[in-house]
Amino acid sequence: MFSLLIQAKTNKQIARALHLSDATVRSYVSEIFERTGFNNRGELTITAIKAGY
Repeated sequence: MFSLLIQAKTNKQIARALHLSDATVRSYVSEIFERTGFNNRGELTITAIKAGY
């Protein structure tokens, strides 16, 4: 999921790719933000790219 998230995929696109519901993806994305301390996808993506993802 993380790799799809930092590729700027929408929740719907991630859900389709992983055969999950939109609600499940929203929940996972929220959990990722909560655990990492980031507030949005842009911050997360920039940091991931700088880290070599």
